[in-house]
Amino acid sequence: MLEVKYIPSGDGREEGPAVIPIENLKVASLPYANTLYGYLIDKKVAFPAIQKEVKRLWKNIGLEDMFMNSNGFIFFKFSSEQGMQAVLDGSPCLIFNNIPLFLDRKRVV
Repeated sequence: MLEVKYIPSGDGREEGPAVIPIENLKVASLPYANTLYGYLIDKKVAFPAIQKEVKRLWKNIGLEDMFMNSNGFIFFKFSSEQGMQAVLDGSPCLIFNNIPLFLDRKRVV
């Protein structure tokens, strides 16, 4: 469970910063371990087509899951750090033979 601590402003207002302990952030980031995010530039490709292509390319590297958010970012969850790093080291990769898929790793803490 994420713990959030309120720090009073000292001037009587009910507004103030919230403090989230670093240990809580580390625990909250665990589900995103071994996850890359990526995007395509100026290309409108249906997500199911991207899924099929990426699964074909990375089937032996440990790709476990993937999803796309409403902003068009694609998230790739790998079974291991090594598999994720192997894909990241080859970034950007080309999907459909000519569309660059740019990848990065988001570190929460």
